[in-house]
Amino acid sequence: MTDGKLACFWVLSAGVKTAGSIYADPTMVKNDIISVNRKESLEKGAAAVKTLHLMVGLPRSGKSTLAKKLGFPRVEPDAIRRTLHGTPWRPNVEPVVWAIAHVMVESLFEAGHQDVIVDATNHTVQRRAEWESDLYRIQYHEVNASVSECIQRAKEAHQTYLIPIIERMCRQYVPVGKNQDG
Repeated sequence: MTDGKLACFWVLSAGVKTAGSIYADPTMVKNDIISVNRKESLEKGAAAVKTLHLMVGLPRSGKSTLAKKLGFPRVEPDAIRRTLHGTPWRPNVEPVVWAIAHVMVESLFEAGHQDVIVDATNHTVQRRAEWESDLYRIQYHEVNASVSECIQRAKEAHQTYLIPIIERMCRQYVPVGKNQDG
């Protein structure tokens, strides 16, 4: 029941890609796909402790640079977005992006990797809590760069559309270890 074709079908049925747009049903994506895989993986048991490395920081803070240096397989929601619709962000597609990211993480663990990186901002307690699982332990890699430094890097990369996003995420940012219960 959970072969790759079925999981792929669930993802595709949740988001139908058409000429330049994708439509998602946010109510079914994450829980339906992930819960079946987690249940079966837990039944199989885990021989070694697996570690999910969560990058944490503002856009353009240096998270990807550090993630690459760690040398483990990386799951990048930005790459998933570019693959799905070719743009940095579309709100109606986010449930599909995150469902794919979760499937990718679990697939990498299932393939035998002991360490996997999620290269995303993970800037809120809520976003980080979405990764909690009995299948692996979580190690945070918080990359601290000033807002002005992140904005300057965005300008240098000709990504000025990131400036209001950096400013908004800075206001929402909760450092790792603070208010983790809610």
